[in-house]
Amino acid sequence: MTAAIEHRSWVHQLEEHLAGRNPHLPPFNLDECRFGRWWHAKKGELSKQAVFQHLGEVHEQVHLTAESLLTAHQKNQQQEVEALLVQLKSLKSEMLKGLEELLLVNKRLLLHTDQDKSSELEMNK
Repeated sequence: MTAAIEHRSWVHQLEEHLAGRNPHLPPFNLDECRFGRWWHAKKGELSKQAVFQHLGEVHEQVHLTAESLLTAHQKNQQQEVEALLVQLKSLKSEMLKGLEELLLVNKRLLLHTDQDKSSELEMNK
C-alpha cells in the first residue's frame, strides 16, 4: 500500500504549501509524482483491471484539480480554493478506496492461484 501512502503524502504536501507552511510544491506532472511512477510501473501487469484503469483516471483528475487549486490560490480566489480543496479531498478518498479495492481483488487472485497450485499438487501425488 505504498501507493496509498505516497498519494496521501502528495496531497498533504500540497495542502501545506497552500497554507504557507511548506515552500515546496509536490510534482504536478502525472509521471513525476511517486503514485504516477508506481501506476506506470504496474500498468503492464494490471492494465486489464477496471479498478486500475479507474485509478489512472482519478489520478489525472487529482492533478488537474491541484493545478486549478494552485491557480486560484495565486489569484487569491479564496472561495474557489475552498471548493477545489473539497473536490481534491473527495478525489483523494476515491483514490484510496480504489487502491483498497485493487488490493482486495489481487489478493483474491493470488489466493485463487495458490489454491489451484495446491489442487494440482494433490492431483499429482
